[in-house]
Amino acid sequence: MDQIHRLNYRTFVEEIPQHPAAEGRRLIDKFHSKNVYLVALEGSRVVGMTAIHDQPPFSIEDRLPDPKALDSYRARSLEVRLLAVDPCHRSGQVFAGLSWLVYRHALDRGKEHLLISGFEQRRKFYERIGFKPLGAGVPSGNARFIPMILTLSSLPESIRADLGHVSRWVSSLNGDGFLAGAGQG
Repeated sequence: MDQIHRLNYRTFVEEIPQHPAAEGRRLIDKFHSKNVYLVALEGSRVVGMTAIHDQPPFSIEDRLPDPKALDSYRARSLEVRLLAVDPCHRSGQVFAGLSWLVYRHALDRGKEHLLISGFEQRRKFYERIGFKPLGAGVPSGNARFIPMILTLSSLPESIRADLGHVSRWVSSLNGDGFLAGAGQG
């Protein structure tokens, strides 16, 4: 877990200035105890991670003008809390593998929607893969985040095809790869 907390620190404190600097250079997510962590490994080194959970309350609610806007989605939603990829591994493969894990995790558990607080500077990217804004961008530290939702059944066909390719690629990996694990309180 320490590698995950250190990667989060580098990403959400040093790169995206969402949180203040802290001694120890570790950032533990406020939903750590209910998160499932999906990680990308190079050998035994964590090079990418995302944290997900399906237990309300969702952090996205703090970014909505009216949190009741989620009432009809809440039971069938999975919140993608964090995404951090080591800068040396941002070629797309790590992100693609983590995305496939999120997609599989959601479908395997009967989820219909993904919720995110999207980094405002990457809004066009999120929209290209199917996310729709639920409200305006909201400040968090020195960054701004947009509450967004993706309905899995309306995932763009090109993204579905890409996920199929990624599924075959992930299945062929030896040694390096992707894992899922629960957070510890």
